Amino acid sequence: DGVRHIWQALEALECAHAEGVVHRDVTPAKLLLTSDSELKLGGFSLARSTADPRLTQAGVAIGTADYMSPEQVQANCDLDARSDLYSLGVVFYEIVTGRKLFSSESQFEVMLAHVETLPDPPSKWNRLVPPELDALILKSLAKKPAHRFQSATEFREALMGISLGAAPEPAEDIEKALEAMK
Repeated sequence: DGVRHIWQALEALECAHAEGVVHRDVTPAKLLLTSDSELKLGGFSLARSTADPRLTQAGVAIGTADYMSPEQVQANCDLDARSDLYSLGVVFYEIVTGRKLFSSESQFEVMLAHVETLPDPPSKWNRLVPPELDALILKSLAKKPAHRFQSATEFREALMGISLGAAPEPAEDIEKALEAMK
């Protein structure tokens, strides 16, 4: 279910990013499940168009501390879609480990960890996580945007490759893809 939900979140981010929209606050609370277990991405109140010169005001960190990308913490004006992919990577980490990526009573310490601390591999906390999934999640959590997935499509295709144990193939129907994984 976690893989299916991350897949659906990536599809939603693909649509938003294709329209030039950066969400800026991807958290579990913004991932809503319908009664049919279909994921909807909500909470676009902090979203901005990449064409908007006010995407991120210099010196102002915007987002939820536990899910902020390093560039959000640093109030980087060059914020782009890769920031959303980092935040979704944090959510994915929580799904497979059952724990927060960085834990502290201080929001400042959590934000600093996003900038400076390398995360533990998910398999440290859940030994059922295969090495390929460890690598995929850790790539989504790279400190530098250039070292992360460059698009939601690239992230989704890498996930599909791991899930199927084969080269990624485009899939229009997630249910069909999930059946193939069984």
